[in-house]
Amino acid sequence: MIIWTNRLSKWCRDRPSVVVRAQEKMEVIFGTIQRVNYRQRELRVIAKGRAWCFTIPDTCELWFDGVRAVLRCFHPLDPVTVHYECKETVALARAVYSWEPA
Repeated sequence: MIIWTNRLSKWCRDRPSVVVRAQEKMEVIFGTIQRVNYRQRELRVIAKGRAWCFTIPDTCELWFDGVRAVLRCFHPLDPVTVHYECKETVALARAVYSWEPA
């Protein structure tokens, strides 16, 4: 757990300024990826004791280990931070950050 905290604090220093400005309007959740549906562009995350399902639009920023990434870089059991906003009944991910688990 200490390793995740260290990597998370590094991510907080290195994250893009665009997300920092937009973060005030978005909600943030920290969890673990349960499933990635690449065709439907959906991400299922386990956090806060339950499963969360996010839709990944084309405008979503995807980052892995501090580098821009594609959705296929994300896999089950990866730790993840999701910045999202709720539109009606859908949770839209605006930025997804992950890092190599230690």
